[in-house]
Amino acid sequence: MRAGVLSFVCLLVLSVIGLTGQDVQSQEESKAVPAVTEAHTAAFAKVQTITVAVAETYDKKGEDFEVGVSEALSELLVALGRQRVRGGEADAELLVVVSAEPTWQEYEGGGKRITLYSGGEAQADVTFTINGCEPLQAAFRAVKPPPTLGDPASPRTARGSPAWHLARRCALVGSLRLLVQLDTQRCCALLEHGNPELRMCAAKALVDVGPLAVPSLTTALGDENAGVRERAAYALGAIGAEAKSAVPALAEALKDGQARVRRRAADALRAVADGSAPAAVEPEWDEEPPELFPERKAGPRLRAPERSGPRTSQSPHQPPPEVADAVPALIDALKDEDAQVRWRAAEALGAIRQASVPALMTALKAEQAEVRWRAADALGMMGSAAKDAVPSLVEALHDESWLVRERAAHALGEIGPEAEAAVPALVEARSGDQHFAVCSAAGHSVTKIQSESKKATPEPPTRRPTTRRRSGPRRPPMGPPMPIPRPYPRRR
Repeated sequence: MRAGVLSFVCLLVLSVIGLTGQDVQSQEESKAVPAVTEAHTAAFAKVQTITVAVAETYDKKGEDFEVGVSEALSELLVALGRQRVRGGEADAELLVVVSAEPTWQEYEGGGKRITLYSGGEAQADVTFTINGCEPLQAAFRAVKPPPTLGDPASPRTARGSPAWHLARRCALVGSLRLLVQLDTQRCCALLEHGNPELRMCAAKALVDVGPLAVPSLTTALGDENAGVRERAAYALGAIGAEAKSAVPALAEALKDGQARVRRRAADALRAVADGSAPAAVEPEWDEEPPELFPERKAGPRLRAPERSGPRTSQSPHQPPPEVADAVPALIDALKDEDAQVRWRAAEALGAIRQASVPALMTALKAEQAEVRWRAADALGMMGSAAKDAVPSLVEALHDESWLVRERAAHALGEIGPEAEAAVPALVEARSGDQHFAVCSAAGHSVTKIQSESKKATPEPPTRRPTTRRRSGPRRPPMGPPMPIPRPYPRRR
């Protein structure tokens, strides 16, 4: 009885925790952009005046964030050819509710307590109502984590702090997510606006438009601002295979002077090749280039840790033939000085599949060991599509670098039954290599290849043995069963 009561209590607690987790997760997710009808588009074409109402729900610590958000929205409406009305009747109403949480650190210096704003998060919930139409709603949230070490270049006032900029940009992106559905042409023209902040927000919002925004985003890859180029590359990757016309520009972006632009370009090429969304996180809003905010010095930035261990990526999507033109640029990106660019380029090559196999076979003989093992890693991500590279991978099992040998052994296992000819070399590496990681990878690959080979070749059906009939008279049927004798009773 006690055990039953305890189990019931545990189930009740777990259910409450699960419901709470779902509520938290739903609060953090952004609202999806609603479907804009033809009535909304026709009514917006006649809109000339718009009223803007900004509500703030956050601790502004004595500063007024509403002014910055209001200024940004006014500039957006002017760029779209609309007039903001501060009182009276208007054709439409834009309501923006901004919630932000600035992060600050306090220091003692010269007998005074100094407050530095180093991070924060913000979210904007936007409601756009056109007279005679149903209201449209959207939301956008952005986070800037504070640095591990204090940055003395952080601003000392809330105005101009990261949370202040996040509030402005969340309001802009949230509004643009609705406006791009109503007037795509004018929003694409924002990528040529003089304000870099508007260009960055427009690039982020144009993801919802899809293929219609590809030409404008491709042109934005040549923008003078690094933040705009980065977000344009990310937007093209989010559009996916439908952005295949931007492959030449993305390949050229792999030579950009900013490492963060090169990372997004490699991610976009992988997304175009395998038809999926970018694997990496969205660009952080704290990476403003120096020319955008010259009064702020660039502080120490944390780099994301490099991915460890071999990876596999076998998508059923067939890459478009246009991505083959980016293979030489991706091979050169394997030698990039930035570690994140290198592994993202390897993932992109793995997603391109057969078109990049000859170039990767050549890269297995490069001078740099890192280029060799990344090429082997990319071949492993292709699976059976890299069967032509089996001899080159077998040769790589004798490389002087243990990491190249380990990735080559893993790649042969990922190729599967097509690499059955490499089993003797893998068995030799399993027992004869001096590094434990190589022996382990070779052993796993041998087991995987042999098990998959058995599944690929079905066993012939077993036939029941036929009994030969005896000649002569048939055996008489057996009689009733013999009675089981009872045991003798024990003597007392």
